[in-house]
Amino acid sequence: ATGVLINITGGEDLTLGEVTQISDVVKDAAGEEAEIIFGTVNDPAMHGEIRVTVIATGFDRPAAGAEASRAAPGVLPFRERGPRPAPVPPGGYVKPGEQTVRRPAASPPPPAELNELEIPTFIRRQMD
Repeated sequence: ATGVLINITGGEDLTLGEVTQISDVVKDAAGEEAEIIFGTVNDPAMHGEIRVTVIATGFDRPAAGAEASRAAPGVLPFRERGPRPAPVPPGGYVKPGEQTVRRPAASPPPPAELNELEIPTFIRRQMD
């Protein structure tokens, strides 16, 4: 790959050493010539967990079947955690059994009586 974007998300216990180790694994897989940009996110809810997102672009040659399927040393293979949620319909999410309440459109407020001095001079001149 010629360009790699890495996002590392972890809890407050995520260390710089772990970030460096993850970056080194990706660098070894991408090659020395790849431009690598990485960022980290501190999510307190992920105590003891790390999530790594890698986006790679600019592949010059098709990957060989054996090369593409092997993981870097110490890297766990990707696995689905469960079924993916259904997309939200354009009207928004409605819990089963609930109805959407439609409010009538608001009517514009009645025109207020404007004092002549409340209208700028240049507009008053155009009105005449």
